[in-house]
Amino acid sequence: MNATLEAALAMAERGFYVCPVQPNAKPPFEMATCEAKYRSIAGGQTLATRNPDTIKRWFAVEPKINYGVVATGMVILDVDVKDGKDGLWDLLELGDLPATFAVQTPTGGVHYYFSGTEVRQKPLTKAIDIRSGKIGYVVGPGSIINDEPYTIVCDAPVATVPEHIYTRLLAALDPSDREQTPVCELDRPLDIENAVAWLKAEPPPVPGNRNNRAFALACRLKDFGLSAPSVHEVLQEHWNAPSDDPLPEAEIEACAENCFKSGRYAPGCASAEEEFGDVPGILQELIDKAAMEDIFGLIAPGRAAKDRPGRPWLVKGMLLKGAVTLLSAQPGARKSTLLVGVAVGMAAGTLKHLGYDYEADPLNVMLINNEDDEDEVDRRIEACCTLNGFDYEVVKTRILTHKPKNKMPFRAVARDCVVADAEGKRVVRKGLGPTAAMIKLAHKIITSDIQLVIADPLASTHDGTENDNGEMSRVFSFFNQLCAKRMLPMMLAHHSRKPGEASSEGYAGDPFSSRGASAIHGSVRLMLTLTTASQKDGFGLGLKGVEEHLSYCRLDSAKDSNSTLGKHTKWFLCEGVRVGNPDDGDTAPALRLFDHKSQAELLVDEMHKYLRGATGLFNPDGKMTMQDAVDTIASNIAITDEAALEALEAHFRTAQTRDGVTLRLDGKKKDARITTVLNCEKPG
Repeated sequence: MNATLEAALAMAERGFYVCPVQPNAKPPFEMATCEAKYRSIAGGQTLATRNPDTIKRWFAVEPKINYGVVATGMVILDVDVKDGKDGLWDLLELGDLPATFAVQTPTGGVHYYFSGTEVRQKPLTKAIDIRSGKIGYVVGPGSIINDEPYTIVCDAPVATVPEHIYTRLLAALDPSDREQTPVCELDRPLDIENAVAWLKAEPPPVPGNRNNRAFALACRLKDFGLSAPSVHEVLQEHWNAPSDDPLPEAEIEACAENCFKSGRYAPGCASAEEEFGDVPGILQELIDKAAMEDIFGLIAPGRAAKDRPGRPWLVKGMLLKGAVTLLSAQPGARKSTLLVGVAVGMAAGTLKHLGYDYEADPLNVMLINNEDDEDEVDRRIEACCTLNGFDYEVVKTRILTHKPKNKMPFRAVARDCVVADAEGKRVVRKGLGPTAAMIKLAHKIITSDIQLVIADPLASTHDGTENDNGEMSRVFSFFNQLCAKRMLPMMLAHHSRKPGEASSEGYAGDPFSSRGASAIHGSVRLMLTLTTASQKDGFGLGLKGVEEHLSYCRLDSAKDSNSTLGKHTKWFLCEGVRVGNPDDGDTAPALRLFDHKSQAELLVDEMHKYLRGATGLFNPDGKMTMQDAVDTIASNIAITDEAALEALEAHFRTAQTRDGVTLRLDGKKKDARITTVLNCEKPG
């Protein structure tokens, strides 16, 4: 069976009313303009039905038709992302949306279906239109335009329209109420010249949608600053008359008059001459809008300090709602394993296993890993759950990941993206901008109630030049927008500069250790560093083996613009945990919070015991040479002289008292020309 027909029948079976629309297009067939063979399916929404036999008859007339879903008893949000519109950003600003039936358009927009009292057709924002009632319709899933299908992206039951959105719909201006007072003098020569130049680049009228297109063009000419007679004259002379199949001029004149009654924006809002002289029209609309807004004022007038809301922390010192946290990590420092630990913890409702005092309701997390495949990420999730006592099957239901059909990495910001213009044609948008994947992420955040986004690594998510401050600032502006509009935190993993050896020295807690432009760490409010423990760290942790430190890592605060927590360090031991079938012997890495203070205390106790027991090595002044101290430690604990020396340096520069005996390391490090001694103060 025809796939589009199957989709139309499926929608009718769900209870939706459907109607026929033109092949490879959105408009219905018009009785006055369509070919004779299509007249039986002309009429658009007036033919709306759920009868499967009727629907099959439509497709028998023309198998390639699309179909529309009529918004009877519904309010459908038509969210647009083409022609420079960022409808999903607008949608994020509207607040929370319940999960509801949603369809993605070929150009990246989304139709959100809601049940509720019908409202008049009106725009909710510049990029979100409303389709409602018997005259409202959207193209249905399974329909195809330019070989791209409309697809269901959220197959949930149709939810009731949220009250905060419905209230806003009722408050939105009806077309007849819109402000039509010109913002400038109409019909100025430069405005007419710009309008004509713009109109000449527009496609000629095409049978089937000529009236709608003529009205849209008339509205735009009015925005340039043309009066109704000038709109009529320009539209007729430069668009309609040159066409092989023009509209009657009376209809062009009617469009020119109607655009002043029903157009969205005030006449002249895109004028290039208003106030600022020869400014491109696309900028003038923003200038005019800004000129009408007072963008300065007193700080929180009338609000007492006691009423000031607290900072929107999700996890204090790690995740701030509406902000990006940057995790700068050395290669091999186990950043992906740590990020899995964060995702698992938030999905389980606690981060105590990572040393953070956070316990709350479980959250939905988007975990994007551009380095490891889904199977590897799944293994690490299981390993983390097993090591820390979480229910793996429950946790997995709250972690989503990037799953493209082509298995390409998630790219949020790209250069010279191919996007759709107002006609649905593919055009190149110059410069860095959000990709379709970024728009889909915004959509998924809304429909799946995502409350934390984690992406790893930063370098693979954008096309910007990493060492260019301007480009990296622009890349982060899109991430920060996403966070701010939805008030959710995002955690981005980034590589640090490559050290000469695996070492945390010079990197731990240093915001400038991140690779690339300074705008990277300058664009975030919080920054953490993850580094492999150095050998010196190992001795401070109480480790004895020369290479044992390589299994440990440290997480340090490097930047926190919103709290007074200061610098802090958390230590972790990476362990291999059995996953999958126990008989396979398969393991995956997971991090265990390491109690370094207890471990170090045990080593100090042991070292102290052997030193104070070597009474014959102390001179009458209570001093022991460094070499004797090193030999004593090395022989009794079975470590190298180097390890013994570093352990003494790490722990005995501060006086250590055990069983009434105080030992303290004085002088310089071991040197052939210097005698270094250990002072021993014995009781009595």
